[in-house]
Amino acid sequence: HVAIRRAPAFTLERLLHAHEYRCLIRFGYRDKDRTVASDAVRIESGHWYLVGREQGADAPKFFRLDRMGEVSLDPPGTAGEAVDWPELTANPLLFRDGPEVTAVVAVHPDYRGTTERALGSAISVRREGMELVLDIPVVSHKTFLRRLLELDVRVRLLGPESLRAELRDALVPFVGPS
Repeated sequence: HVAIRRAPAFTLERLLHAHEYRCLIRFGYRDKDRTVASDAVRIESGHWYLVGREQGADAPKFFRLDRMGEVSLDPPGTAGEAVDWPELTANPLLFRDGPEVTAVVAVHPDYRGTTERALGSAISVRREGMELVLDIPVVSHKTFLRRLLELDVRVRLLGPESLRAELRDALVPFVGPS
């Protein structure tokens, strides 16, 4: 095994090397040791991902580069041929972590595009006064709420109450109980 330093640019360079020369990649991820054959190294939503098949599995998985630890490479040729998965995209908004709900958000028309790029495409849009009200399906509650907070005052979460409660709970460590 070749040990890899934790510097992101160096890790990215090494993952690209592993992909090109078909080296199995070993690393820690979410408190588990992984052995992965690379199918792609790509950037999505500003983050680099390794797309590959974990040893013993046929379906591809996505591993965010900045969350990988203790990375090492096996010798060239150990990973076998790469599989082309053109239909897959690493979209954290689709990583299910709760029941599907429809978020209702209000936004100024100037921020509609920014909002939909961050939170997902609206399934319906209506005008209420000077704002647009968007209905957006949500399956990844954590990602949705994190991105909602990044949008700051440009977007207001109107509902459902269950999602508003999750937002309040996420803010408690920063502002105290309501």
